[in-house]
Amino acid sequence: LLTMVHDAKLFVLSHRSAIESVPLQIYCSALVYSPSKSVIRCQFLDQKPVWIEKPPVTQEVWDLALQVLEGHSKWVTAVAFSPDDQILATASYNHTVRFWNL
Repeated sequence: LLTMVHDAKLFVLSHRSAIESVPLQIYCSALVYSPSKSVIRCQFLDQKPVWIEKPPVTQEVWDLALQVLEGHSKWVTAVAFSPDDQILATASYNHTVRFWNL
């Protein structure tokens, strides 16, 4: 059970933006593009749409980098977490500051 919970956490973190914006993509994209040895993929792959006859070849396990925060057009020069670790602030050479909900 612990392995499945850990894998589910990685699944959600990895596909967070797609799940938030288009939840049904969880079956068409998130599931089939998850690592081939993902517990979640193995458990639920039979629920993929029928038009996906052969899922794509994917890496076997999750990447160490779960999510890449994109938004600055130049190098990030500073990073700070809020006291409750719920927000990340980043500053860049492009003279912008971004706030990320974690």
